[in-house]
Amino acid sequence: MRYVSTAACLTWIGLFNAFAQSNGPIATVVSAGYSPPAGSVQGAPGQVISFMAYGLDYALQNPAVASGSPLPTDLAGISVSLQQGSLAIPLPILSVQQLPCAPFSLPNFCPVLTIISAQIPFEVQPDCPACGRIQLPAYLIVSENGANRGAVLLNLPSDNIHIADPCDTTAVASYTGGATCGKSVAHADGNPVTSLNPAKAGEELVMYALGLGPQTDPPLKTGIQTPSPAPRFQAGASFGLNFDFEPNASPTRPRPIPNSSVFSQSAPPLYLGPVVGFVGLYQANFVIPEIPAGSTPLTPCSALGVQSNLTVTLYGPLSFDGAGICVQP
Repeated sequence: MRYVSTAACLTWIGLFNAFAQSNGPIATVVSAGYSPPAGSVQGAPGQVISFMAYGLDYALQNPAVASGSPLPTDLAGISVSLQQGSLAIPLPILSVQQLPCAPFSLPNFCPVLTIISAQIPFEVQPDCPACGRIQLPAYLIVSENGANRGAVLLNLPSDNIHIADPCDTTAVASYTGGATCGKSVAHADGNPVTSLNPAKAGEELVMYALGLGPQTDPPLKTGIQTPSPAPRFQAGASFGLNFDFEPNASPTRPRPIPNSSVFSQSAPPLYLGPVVGFVGLYQANFVIPEIPAGSTPLTPCSALGVQSNLTVTLYGPLSFDGAGICVQP
């Protein structure tokens, strides 16, 4: 059972009063993530993520995408603010898109889904149950044309790693290119690693990610594109890579594979840092390790049912995510 502090209760009372004075019905923020719908509302400081809400007016037939830097805090009449204790910060917005009901739906029966891609501010205090400090609850408040329309509790882990995918809802803001879905791992020439264009042992690849948290030196600024040269992560930042050559393996932290000679190892990235010219996007450069003698031969992706023969996982203190790719035997 989760207990809510007095501060949290007072904040909710304030939000209720604000909505009672709004000009429209209360909207419902249903989830946050990278595909609609997408589970609990959670994001690390500095993370670009999409918030999905029902109940806002249907005003966009095409996505509205921000341009330039700094990013706007109001786009197509939609704004989002984050409240944590006495701190109230507007979120930079990358894009707003709306998914209408199917043409055969009854009028007013199926609400429009609004997807707001925005950046969690770096200035917030992340959750830290082991720190012994008072944990301040955080809330997202969605507004439309200046009127508060909905709010939701936000979990704030220090890192919340997500490997970017061209089919993410955030990709409408041009984080990744191309129309093929799949976690973004690329060759040095920028082309994606696929079964028809596999990687090779010893080759350097790059993987793109979101949600690594506020650990660069100098620190990144909310809503501002990463400058050149890109800042590096602080010394001691706990990020690593795990390589698992088991076919179709799921992303995982370093682990032994019992009763198996399948090769698995962990290593730090060759480079890990934000991508110049983008907001909230990171890249991890790595080299595919050689399979040592005595390990099970690499299963080719051409084998029946094999979609990947190497899973590369980027992991941090609290989270991990990875991509399954094909390596040439």
